[in-house]
Amino acid sequence: MVEERSPIAGNAGFTRAQLDQLLDIKRRLKEETGERLQLASPRLYKDMEAFWHLTPSPITKSRIRAFLRAAGVEWDDPLADEASIYASQSTEKQR
Repeated sequence: MVEERSPIAGNAGFTRAQLDQLLDIKRRLKEETGERLQLASPRLYKDMEAFWHLTPSPITKSRIRAFLRAAGVEWDDPLADEASIYASQSTEKQR
């Protein structure tokens, strides 16, 4: 089954699932920080990275991280190094 592309997303070509994620993130950011995420902005991914640092909510942070990873965006994920450290520690214990 081919995933449906949303006409709302315009040229960005987001799937319906991605658009649902974005709308959820946008709603959460407005409630938590009072900031507005502009979906039509050419700086959408950079704005999401900045909001990741602003929001106090670990749930919103994880949703932003998951969206950026799924979209294949390279960004400065401060937890990426910690995750690789934990992964290497767990493989060392298994040996």
